[in-house]
Amino acid sequence: RLSVILTNIAVVGVMEFDTIDEAIELANSTDYSLTASLWTRDVNLAIDVGSRIKAGLTSVNGNTFHLEDALENAGLG
Repeated sequence: RLSVILTNIAVVGVMEFDTIDEAIELANSTDYSLTASLWTRDVNLAIDVGSRIKAGLTSVNGNTFHLEDALENAGLG
């Protein structure tokens, strides 16, 4: 399991999963939800999974660094 600590620096969590549903559950299991990044070649999968991740902003095939400033109140946690 992942230990989550709020920091003021960039942190990357890399976790293994067996199913898409498990990946979404892991992504949504944190109290902090400012941004998420989703990497895939399948645009339909990106739309499906991206819409199910609870975050203020979900980026597809790109980083989330400095995207938070464009959002007024992005965090859900």
